[in-house]
Amino acid sequence: MLRLTDKPREPVRVEVADGVFITFDPLGPLAMKKAGKAYVQALAETGDEDAAGVAFTVAVAMLTAKAWDGVGDAKGKPLKFSPERLGQLLTQHPAVYRKVDQDVVTPALLRDNEKNGSSPSRTGTSGAKTQAKAIASTVAQTPAPNVRTSRNPSRSKAARPGRSSRA
Repeated sequence: MLRLTDKPREPVRVEVADGVFITFDPLGPLAMKKAGKAYVQALAETGDEDAAGVAFTVAVAMLTAKAWDGVGDAKGKPLKFSPERLGQLLTQHPAVYRKVDQDVVTPALLRDNEKNGSSPSRTGTSGAKTQAKAIASTVAQTPAPNVRTSRNPSRSKAARPGRSSRA
């Protein structure tokens, strides 16, 4: 059963490293669509599902994060938040990337898949990561916007008019 509430989901503040906090808005359909496109593009460019998964997570984070605390430049001066700087943080600090993937992206994917707004148990399940990866793979199978697809999938190239089926 789908559950509708009058109260919108609130932003979540996640401690991604000791003293470093990032605030994320809930993952909505537009951000999901854009992150799915990032996955498809990375998969097309690299042919590597792991690289595409990273692109998906970074895209979700960049699209949903709105603030941070505890991030500074090389000299320790606090940096103003921007999505581009967040992308840089995620690629330079694997532990932060893992924390965002584990505490923000995976629960959002599982919530979206369940369609009822509940998230997996805090104690975890052995299937949660596998299920989240399957969801991301489903997003990845969405055709890229500039890819032509056949209107009649039953017709092969060889069966099209003007083409010979001989080798």
